[in-house]
Amino acid sequence: MRPLCLVISLMVVLISAVIFSTSLTGQEQSGAEGGERKKLVILTGDDHTHACGTHEFEAGGILLKSSIEKSVLADKVECVLVHNWPENTSVFNDADMVLHYYKGNKWHFVNENAAFIDTLAQKGVSQMFVHYACDPDVSVDGSLKMWTGGVYKDKVSGNPHWSLKSILEKHPINQGVNEYTFHDEWYLNIDFDKMPLKGYDAPTEGNVHAVMSGENVDKKPHRKFVKAVKGDKGSATVVFWAKESANGCRGIAVTGAHSHTVWANDDFRKQVLNSITWGMKLDMPEEGVTSPAVTEEQINQNLDKRKPKQQVLKLK
Repeated sequence: MRPLCLVISLMVVLISAVIFSTSLTGQEQSGAEGGERKKLVILTGDDHTHACGTHEFEAGGILLKSSIEKSVLADKVECVLVHNWPENTSVFNDADMVLHYYKGNKWHFVNENAAFIDTLAQKGVSQMFVHYACDPDVSVDGSLKMWTGGVYKDKVSGNPHWSLKSILEKHPINQGVNEYTFHDEWYLNIDFDKMPLKGYDAPTEGNVHAVMSGENVDKKPHRKFVKAVKGDKGSATVVFWAKESANGCRGIAVTGAHSHTVWANDDFRKQVLNSITWGMKLDMPEEGVTSPAVTEEQINQNLDKRKPKQQVLKLK
């Protein structure tokens, strides 16, 4: 009897092990088959010429990454933060979207890498440009216009600091976004490929869609603002726009985010998170992509200590 009992016991152990192994394997397969996460590369850069609290590109990227990881996007988006143009560009190989937030003009990363970025865009990798990244060297203006539909044009566009009261157009990027007012360096009179359409009822490939315009609520508008909107034909105050291309690339641009404290504005931050969602072709939540409020302590973290006029940033 003992040998028989021993055999039975061994069989029970083996069967249990097989069942447990199958169950575990099933769980692992289920996790893998649950849908691969999309990959976002946030490309930031240095700018030590501006005062503390402005052009804090790396700190802004870190805050944005944190907001993504604390939102509904956490399980859907792998966020990779890259500071300065990488020597090894393989980080972009499997990207679904690249967000550009760095110093522009002659220092713009696209100036020497337009062909590389265009290769990504032609494969359907979406591109988003924030603030100074909307202003490349004139030699690659055409590239940004091709990807997003608009570009800051030297001696045509303007860069005044002004209090913008948002005028939100119907677009998925504005899902759940409330009207807000924020004083910042909002570039104006952007050089658009086509007149931005207002409304999103029937989006057309290749057309530029206005996401947000602004009303200046300053008591006395700055002379740069007055000059930039002179002769406005309807697009001078469009500061946020988007474009869909036939190749699958979705281009987005916003001219604000000079001031680091803008990342503590819940509605602006939601617009950027919504932009990432739309750019990656993910389902947009009914209330938009919400994230925890950014505190004054958080807004003062990771600031560039090499900037002049070091100070503690205050949230109103």
